[in-house]
Formats: sequence, C-alpha cells, structure tokens
Amino acid sequence: GVYDYATRYEIPLAPLPCCRHLSAEEYRDEIIKLIVEIQDQCAASRDCRPVAGVDAILSQDPLRRPTVKRPKRSPRPQFHVASRETLDELRAEFAEFDLMYELASQALRSGDLEAAHRFPPGCFPPALSYVGPPAPPPPPRPPTRTITVSEAGVVERGPIPVVVIATRYETVEPRARGQPP
Repeated sequence: GVYDYATRYEIPLAPLPCCRHLSAEEYRDEIIKLIVEIQDQCAASRDCRPVAGVDAILSQDPLRRPTVKRPKRSPRPQFHVASRETLDELRAEFAEFDLMYELASQALRSGDLEAAHRFPPGCFPPALSYVGPPAPPPPPRPPTRTITVSEAGVVERGPIPVVVIATRYETVEPRARGQPP
C-alpha cells in the first residue's frame, strides 16, 4: 500500500503569529495580499514576463538545447561548491587521487601486476594490453649424424638418424599426361 514504507504525520496548521489577532476571513485576505505581493516581486524580477505555467513547461522537449541569445562561454567549473574552503579541500583530494592513480598506472605499465591493487578506490584501472597465449615450444631438433676421427686418421660415421616427416597431403597416384585433374 501507499504507507508500507512511509509514515504519516499530522501537521496542525496555525495562523502566523503576526496575524493571530485577525478573524479567519481577515487572515485569509491578508495571506492573499502577501501572495499577490510575492507574485508581483517575482514578475518585476522577470521584467513583467508572465510565468510559463504547467502546460507550457510540460509541452517542452527536455532534450532540446535552451534558446539563449548569448550563451555562457566560461569553462565549466571543476566542482560546484558553496564555499572557497570546500573547493580547496576538493581540489587537494582530487590532486591526491590523481597522484595515486598515476603512480599505480606507471607501475602497472612497467610490468608490476601487484600495482593493480594500489589504485585508489572508486576508479577504473587502465586496461592491460592483450598478450595472447604463450608461444608454442620450438620443435625438437632432429638427431644429427656423428662423425668421428680415430687416432689412425680413419673417419668413422655413426648411424644415419631416421627422421619422420609428417605430411599434410595424402599420397596421390601420378597422372598420365593429358589426363584431366
């Protein structure tokens, strides 16, 4: 229901302290005067242009750029803050964050994989380059024939090694000339 996750509070309304001595009708008239005065002040600050109203506001496209004669050309602020002290604190924190990120990034790029745990919280470490699977080991070298020379000067050759060469193709019978493939 509506109040499953909400609490209902009763708020008693009372007249403003400066108007307690007025009757209900006089109080209502005084409040209407105050509202009209506030509306007049707002209209004067808008150069007497009328308020857009609910229908005009709801009919606007929220994705359309505002039509301003002279758009603001200043750079966007680094932070939106209420005081200079808060701005200085945020800039100091951001400088510390940036330094921690840069040091961890340099260590990671140099090959230290443990640097991935040194990045400040709340950031995304840079992606590592793809290395791929390890290169296959080189094929074993075929055995070589040993040749030795005895003391008498006789050249002795060892046994000829047997090398098995794998083929990719099946054995094909030779064709006679003029035969189609």
